[in-house]
Amino acid sequence: NKPGEGGEPFSFTLVNMHTDPDEAEYEVGQMAGVYNFVTTYRPEEDDVIILGDLNVDASKLTPLTNIPLLRSVAGTGPTNTRGTKQYDHIVVNHQNTLEFTGRAGVLDMASFLKISPDDALDLSDHQPVWAEFRTTEQRGPIQVASPFTEQTVR
Repeated sequence: NKPGEGGEPFSFTLVNMHTDPDEAEYEVGQMAGVYNFVTTYRPEEDDVIILGDLNVDASKLTPLTNIPLLRSVAGTGPTNTRGTKQYDHIVVNHQNTLEFTGRAGVLDMASFLKISPDDALDLSDHQPVWAEFRTTEQRGPIQVASPFTEQTVR
């Protein structure tokens, strides 16, 4: 929304997850049950966002993405600092979370902070993932959130 526009504040539920690398696919499967539980337990909340270090690439999110319109918006590229693997995700329901603007991506710490790749790796073995949301509730029975635009911030 533009500055000065009113509206009901965007409310949401975040479910943060860190899977065990050795059990990641199993735990992602269990996360589908957690998502279904949260949406049933809090039916008044239509914006349930799953995020974190899931230790799998987007192709292994099938238990979650089999839930209609649930998609990772952090992109398809690597999220680890070495630039070789995708581990981190922000998963939203594109029918319910209309506040998602379509802008999301990965922050390249070395470029953004103007440090060496080794210094970036000393900070973390993961790059931050991000997504942009409007600050006020967006509602509509047949609307779908903005299409995803992957960006790497440098």
